[in-house]
Amino acid sequence: MNHLAARVRTLIRSCASIGNNASCSEDIGGPSLDIGRSQSIVVKSKLINATEDSVPSSDFSQEKINFNSYYEKNLGILKEARNSFIALITALLRQKPDIRISKVEGRIKEEGECIAKFSEKYLPDLERNNIDYEIRDHITDLVGLRIVCLDDEDVEKISALVQEHFDKARQVEDAAPENGDVLEYKGIHLDLKLNDRRSDLFEYQSCKDVGFELQIRSIAQDSWSVLHPKIKLRNLLPFH
Repeated sequence: MNHLAARVRTLIRSCASIGNNASCSEDIGGPSLDIGRSQSIVVKSKLINATEDSVPSSDFSQEKINFNSYYEKNLGILKEARNSFIALITALLRQKPDIRISKVEGRIKEEGECIAKFSEKYLPDLERNNIDYEIRDHITDLVGLRIVCLDDEDVEKISALVQEHFDKARQVEDAAPENGDVLEYKGIHLDLKLNDRRSDLFEYQSCKDVGFELQIRSIAQDSWSVLHPKIKLRNLLPFH
């Protein structure tokens, strides 16, 4: 009996030292301490604003500073998003053996490219209409992916497949222009974001708010997208 009482006192002292989160139990084999379920802390990365009080303005110099700060602070998350999207799309395509893929690749747009695109494409209208802005809201291809398939007819199939797992904000089709330039090739550009079902999964928490542009082309279309500007430039140059 004295031996049992000593064991009980030892058990009580042990429980007290662990604190209120511990539960104690006694069985015939001896004392057992159940510390309880360990609670893991999940740190969810998310996009960081340029400054705590970042608000749109019409000051281009200040907005460039804000964008550069935003870019630098979020570059790690953007790279992680790029890699996650490539892995997901590659896995989806592997389930479709009838679609033959040449490559799936991605990139993060350089800061300078973003500023130049904004300045040329959006800034004139914004300034003319006296509209406040944040540069990052207008750069939908900060993260860009490209799927290159072997056959032209697979472009539409891939577009339908990815839209089952991503929400589409915008779709642009590269079509032959009205001037009859038959050398233009058609491709599909999609502005995408993870859909609700995917974004709720743990592995996508860090990139759930990241949108990206996806280009879908066949090998012929992709090759021509590289060659065509050079041919057009050559045609504009005078012969000597």
